[in-house]
Amino acid sequence: DAGRSDIAAESPYNSKIIGFLNLTNPNGDEVYTVGDPLVILWNRIGTVPNVKIDISPDDFNNSITVINTSTANDGRFDTTVPDIISDTIKIRVTDTGDTDCSDASDNYLRIQGAFEMGVPSNGDRLPIGYPAYLVWNTTGNISRVRIIAYSTLGAADPRFNYTVSDPY
Repeated sequence: DAGRSDIAAESPYNSKIIGFLNLTNPNGDEVYTVGDPLVILWNRIGTVPNVKIDISPDDFNNSITVINTSTANDGRFDTTVPDIISDTIKIRVTDTGDTDCSDASDNYLRIQGAFEMGVPSNGDRLPIGYPAYLVWNTTGNISRVRIIAYSTLGAADPRFNYTVSDPY
């Protein structure tokens, strides 16, 4: 009762009132490709003017990449999927004025690269026993590719010693 001066209480604890952020998208189990559009969505309660958005492949322990240092706390941020290929990605939104107010993806999401074959293209035939050039483009930091040669006739092709375990 605001009119009574004889009633008072004081907490023995150091407490504070903070805003509330709840990341809703991506919240885990999604699969994205490097460079694709990414819409980050969150719910918010309280006075939180701006948020920082970051991403991590290790639960924000050692590897943290800032997506945006300060953006309006309007519940939405549009960006592109960064080149952090991993299946243990989480995204986090944090109040720029109070790091105790934050929320991260509940589960891991996956960021993958993409691979596009240039040469040979669909329908090209490569004769057995002759040199051939292979040309491809990747999206994202893909450091290794596995090339498997095979015949469209499979194991029935007498010109090509083909097995699934040893395709060469």
